[in-house]
Amino acid sequence: MKVDSIIKFRIMAYLREQFDIKNLNILFISEDTAKATDKVGDSIYFKYEDGKIRYYDKL
Repeated sequence: MKVDSIIKFRIMAYLREQFDIKNLNILFISEDTAKATDKVGDSIYFKYEDGKIRYYDKL
């Protein structure tokens, strides 16, 4: 997936380090937030805040 901002690049770099992203559907829902859904339909949100990637079950 190609991204169009540094923040999105940082989120994708984090996801690549932590997961096999070929098994995830990743959707950016805002400039600083991505939703990752696995093959069974479970989702988690990743948000770039204060220079760190944080994750949330719900937004």
